[in-house]
Amino acid sequence: MADWPQRFEDVLTSHLPGDQTLQPAVPLRDQGVDSLALVGLIMDLESGFEVVIPDELVTMETFDTPESLWRMVSELIDKSAASAEA
Repeated sequence: MADWPQRFEDVLTSHLPGDQTLQPAVPLRDQGVDSLALVGLIMDLESGFEVVIPDELVTMETFDTPESLWRMVSELIDKSAASAEA
């Protein structure tokens, strides 16, 4: 089981073609996520987690695997929470 909330997995799974099971360490492109799906994925992550993904974080490295993507999203969530507390 991956170490992220079910909501994250639900968002990612909704962008996989067919009835695929999300594989945490497999590149998203190998799981069928193309550039068009990536745009929708970014929008869904931003609205679902109330974060803004800056353009400079939209890289092949960040969006390589579900694991790398969750690291970025969780860091943005932490920064957002810290800003709200300040």
